[in-house]
Amino acid sequence: MPVPYVRVLVDWDNNGNFSGTYDDVTDDTRSMSFTHTRQESTDYMNGGVLNVQLNNNDNKYSPPREAGPLYGKLTSGKPCAVRMWYPYDNFTDTTSTNLTSHAIPYDSGFSWSVPTGAFKCHADGYAELTSAATSIGTIDMGEYDIELSSEITTSATSTADVGLILRYEDANNYLYVRIILASNQIELRKVYSGTDSSVGFASYTWGASTKRTLMVRCHGDRISVFVDDVKVLRLATGSTTLAMQKSGKHGLYAYSSATDAKFHNFGGFRPLFKGTLKEVRPRPASGMQYAYLKAFDLFEELKLTQNFSYVNAASSLRSNNAFRRLMEGAGLQDGTADADQTRSIEDDTADYYLVTGSASGQKGIRFLEGKNFLECMYILQDTEDGFIYGDGHGMVHYESHTHRESDTHQDTATVYNDEYDGTNAGYRGFAFDDGVDGVYNEIQFGYTRGTGIQSFSNTLTSGTKTWESQDAVDEGIEIAAGETKTFIAKSNTNSNTQRTVLHRIAGSALTVTSPTGSDLVQINTAADGSGTLLNWTSTDGSLQKYGGIYGLATLRNDGASTGYIKKIQFNLVGTVDNIFDGVSDVSDSTSITTYGERRLTREDTYFDNVTAAGVSAQHRLDRVKNPIVRMRLDLINHDKSTLMQIVHRRLSDRVHVIESGMQMSFSAYVDGFSFKFSQGNTVIDQTIHVTMSGTGAAGGRWGYMRWGMNKWS
Repeated sequence: MPVPYVRVLVDWDNNGNFSGTYDDVTDDTRSMSFTHTRQESTDYMNGGVLNVQLNNNDNKYSPPREAGPLYGKLTSGKPCAVRMWYPYDNFTDTTSTNLTSHAIPYDSGFSWSVPTGAFKCHADGYAELTSAATSIGTIDMGEYDIELSSEITTSATSTADVGLILRYEDANNYLYVRIILASNQIELRKVYSGTDSSVGFASYTWGASTKRTLMVRCHGDRISVFVDDVKVLRLATGSTTLAMQKSGKHGLYAYSSATDAKFHNFGGFRPLFKGTLKEVRPRPASGMQYAYLKAFDLFEELKLTQNFSYVNAASSLRSNNAFRRLMEGAGLQDGTADADQTRSIEDDTADYYLVTGSASGQKGIRFLEGKNFLECMYILQDTEDGFIYGDGHGMVHYESHTHRESDTHQDTATVYNDEYDGTNAGYRGFAFDDGVDGVYNEIQFGYTRGTGIQSFSNTLTSGTKTWESQDAVDEGIEIAAGETKTFIAKSNTNSNTQRTVLHRIAGSALTVTSPTGSDLVQINTAADGSGTLLNWTSTDGSLQKYGGIYGLATLRNDGASTGYIKKIQFNLVGTVDNIFDGVSDVSDSTSITTYGERRLTREDTYFDNVTAAGVSAQHRLDRVKNPIVRMRLDLINHDKSTLMQIVHRRLSDRVHVIESGMQMSFSAYVDGFSFKFSQGNTVIDQTIHVTMSGTGAAGGRWGYMRWGMNKWS
């Protein structure tokens, strides 16, 4: 039975890496499970949940034990990750063993080919150049859509580039990612018909003689590059040969002068889970003590993150702009520019629906009003009729409504067979759902828009009041010399007739050195306001954190003594007026006749006009007016072919399912999975969730299938 290389990691020191003495808990792991599934009734993705059972006979994982090596560190909130490789090589062998003579430990069913130059292994566990000759080494993994990972120590020589080879067809056609020490860059290059050219690069200071992990994901014509789990770049490959696009050969690259560079490991990589520890629970029992760990991924974490801002404050915006605003508001990214998309994976902007009209201005603004991040994302998924989920890098993927129609997902990634044939993945059990419960034949999508916008003057001495602190007026709010206090204000201008887009502390950001009794912000030496006015400084908060009906400001006492805030007021800066809500309604009479009326209403979307809402509603109707067949397939790492698919299949991959007993053979998309690891991570059970895809004109629309199309009803 082939096995993957698995690591279970907890950052007990909470220092941003997993290099601590006890951070790798793999050897103590008795069993582990991971679940990442999709809600069939709503199409929303659940957060990933990890459960780990650890050996704890020495009470290493018992929080109260003061003598334990992890005492004081066994607390929730620590970063954790599960990583899996297959194939995997740590290059440990007799020193100077030629790489082509070296047996790959995970597993020997794979082998190295070195078409250019030569590599050798070392007993300390790394590969390096045999001599000063530019070299390429590859493993035929049989998968062209795959992620790769290698821990690399760079050369001390600034001109000595190293990296990874991708989709190697022959010496004249392949891709490679290289670390450029001289210019502090990471670059994607391609050799196409013998011509070597740059696809693109990103600035990144790796450093000479420095060990880091380079991760590269190949997905269709998009190549994503990560360093130590941080996204560095994502680029389209451009023109390549078909054979190159489909090549499953990947490996190592080293320039001739990189004789002191080291590849410490390499393999087909699956970042299975990245999240935060929530529970450490020891279970004492005589002679057999365990500790249970539970962790949640980013989606679960962001249920606790609330949004107090707004989206869609401009004309002709597509839904991915709202996505970027939400990511910024959650503190995951710094802005909405392309360069700021460090925690997300998107399609091209043009693939997303327009959500605001060409003349909208701020009239299509949507206020979030404290909704949690996940709720906002689910609204966005409904708006686009797309798919949003987190991955094992801690990235958030936002797939457009066209994503599964792309060329990448029109190719079958694998076949799931009801027997083991040595070529395809075999499954040993399944559950079938005819999908009738998921039928909807009337779709209602809401939209909201105002008829006009207004701007207002805001000065220190005048403005249209939206909020004031009654505490300041009544008792005074004590503030020490040099102290800064933060105020979050909710505007009282909140009706559909007039709604606040922006309000600020009076005068906005100011430094006041000559305060007067006319000021709408005052700090006084006396709580009753009878003393002397003190100098102060105010700042405005980020609109991405607090905007719309909410506003944030800070106020600092610049005086030499303790004072009392006796007046603090926020004023109106902008409004959207006369807001009207509506609903776009589409239906299918044939489906209603067949299944009865089944209505799906999503009043809360990000659309600002009936036409845009209707286009997305029609897409949803076309997708769900007939049953969507679903299956859950049970796999185990029985053979190499099956294990490759257990490790490397991702959400939205297009697959083919054969179930001969029910005379079914159909295309489908991956919509979720669960894993169980046991017997020291040598037995891996996977249940993979698939939804049937369409054929012909409907091909590629995710989860779409006409019931009876293949005469199975």
